[in-house]
Amino acid sequence: MTRRADAFQTIHSEGGLLPPDLLRRLLEPKEKLPGTQPADYGLAPGERLNEVLTQSWNRLRRHWLAFRDAAKNLAAGQPGEKLTNELWNLPLLQELGFGVLPFHPGPEINGRLYPIHYQSGPTPIHLIGCGRSLDRRVSGVQGNPHGLVQELLNRSPDHLWAIVANGLRLRVLRDSQALSRQSYLEFDLEALFDGEVYADFVLLWWVVHATRFAPQDAGKPESCWLEQWTKLANEQGARALGDLRQGVERALQTLGQGLVGHPRNTALREALRDGTLTLIDLHGQLLRVVYRLIFLFVAEDRTLDGVAVLHPREASGEWRVASGLEASGDWSQGDRASDKGGRSANSDQRGEINPPSFTTRYSPLATRSSRYSLYYSTARLRQLAGTIKGSRHGDLWQQFNLLVGALSGEKRFAMARERWRYRRWGVGCGIRPVPLISMPPL
Repeated sequence: MTRRADAFQTIHSEGGLLPPDLLRRLLEPKEKLPGTQPADYGLAPGERLNEVLTQSWNRLRRHWLAFRDAAKNLAAGQPGEKLTNELWNLPLLQELGFGVLPFHPGPEINGRLYPIHYQSGPTPIHLIGCGRSLDRRVSGVQGNPHGLVQELLNRSPDHLWAIVANGLRLRVLRDSQALSRQSYLEFDLEALFDGEVYADFVLLWWVVHATRFAPQDAGKPESCWLEQWTKLANEQGARALGDLRQGVERALQTLGQGLVGHPRNTALREALRDGTLTLIDLHGQLLRVVYRLIFLFVAEDRTLDGVAVLHPREASGEWRVASGLEASGDWSQGDRASDKGGRSANSDQRGEINPPSFTTRYSPLATRSSRYSLYYSTARLRQLAGTIKGSRHGDLWQQFNLLVGALSGEKRFAMARERWRYRRWGVGCGIRPVPLISMPPL
């Protein structure tokens, strides 16, 4: 089962924890990653993994339908913890090999009691209701559910991995000392089961199965399969850093050829011929373009406490209701509402971006983020690069120049205006979309 690294519809890796490339390798039989044999998942001799997965999928779909129907009757503002856990969270974990999880007060560290009421071996499991968000605080509760679990992992030497779930989303967390960003692997259960994305369920089963968290050596949480896979991902990431330099070099060459070869750039070619613009100066300008692209890639993908850095207002319930992305009183108000197919309101069955609804497009609160994401972002360029070959039009290059100009002096980026300005040879140059969107991965 070979899949593109970015083809997972309902799975998101944040902060590099179990990144998409590693997940793809898990599904590739030829990779033969450690811990992926049927016996490693506790299957008896002769049991076929495909049959086990199919049976588990069918049982969980019945549980999901019962949970979804019951959750619709929750009043607005109700967390629904008992309902969510009994009808969905606990049956899901039981199917994933955790068995019957007893309820307990929670671990205590340095005199502080953490209200995380389930645990499997060294793995804390924090289960909340579908009416609560994983990232937002509620009155009377210190911190948000995700932050509570992360704090426990960071402070406890006995816990390395954990799970937090609200019925709609499930996250796998690891001990992390990073202060500036979260690190987790998230499964959008709502989209997965409403949309019947069986391929992503297979990966959910492979990654979140109880055997992935169980230490291979007694008393050593770092010996679990998830930790071993993380080490493989880190090694792969180190190799990727080495490849980054080659990617930048190829991008410089592609951009340079596109700019110099474009019919409209006669002045640029003449400047190179008469020495007004040296090759060193041109190289510096191209390098600045490439580094700006890399910077914007990271800025657009970055979240802090589950909130997009570029559009923090999206996290508020007021914004979501006003924008049409979430209906007031909807049963899934804990995180987000989706369409009848279980997908995001702005994505189709393949996970591709569609134009937003009328409400989303013209709401005064939704305009900035939706317009940026759908029409101006470098994420749009990245998507186009994987779907079209380009044409002779130069609109994508001009759009990128417009974006860079708009970001000049943006205080949130701590970038001085002059550092984002193009010099003379960058602004007026035309470039066909082909070189811009066919650059090799950086």
